[in-house]
Amino acid sequence: MRSVPAAFLAELPGSLLLAAVFLPVVLLLLLLIAWFRAQLVHVDEEQWLWARRQQRRRSRYRGGAQTAPGGLTSAGRHVSTARQ
Repeated sequence: MRSVPAAFLAELPGSLLLAAVFLPVVLLLLLLIAWFRAQLVHVDEEQWLWARRQQRRRSRYRGGAQTAPGGLTSAGRHVSTARQ
């Protein structure tokens, strides 16, 4: 005499097992991965914007715009580096 789950699984076709059990679980896991990735990108953007704001505030207190090599400010404008 076989147990009830063993008899049930012996009569269950493999395609039904695949379509009814494994496929929804895999799709749910993929959905969770995509959602967590979107949340991580959102948090990363917020963190970058926060750091950018802090950098701008610090440059205001130091006495003006910080220039990068080539004479460009953080806003992308050209500043003459030669003093007259």
